[in-house]
Amino acid sequence: MKELLEDLEYALEYPQPPPFCVILSATLANDVWLDSRDKLHELGEDENPQLKKWEKKFVRAVSKYGINYREKYRASKPLSYWWWWLDKIMDGKLSKDLLPEHVRDLIS
Repeated sequence: MKELLEDLEYALEYPQPPPFCVILSATLANDVWLDSRDKLHELGEDENPQLKKWEKKFVRAVSKYGINYREKYRASKPLSYWWWWLDKIMDGKLSKDLLPEHVRDLIS
């Protein structure tokens, strides 16, 4: 579990890449975050305080910069995996009620 939390930190703290690889690097960081978050959910760690801290940071980053999802992977994710649907929640296409309380107020 510690390694998964470190992966979340890595993905959110990933240094700014050179301009020619921004999209690839951002997509890879997103993949690391999403995959690690899935695994933590499967381990029953949704209430982990460190995870909640990184989720807040994730929501703030997506609010500021957006996110690129790989649609072929997202299509198989249930709405309970809210981190896969954050862009749709932010756009008002899905309800903010899908979000846990600790991040719900971060979305206007």
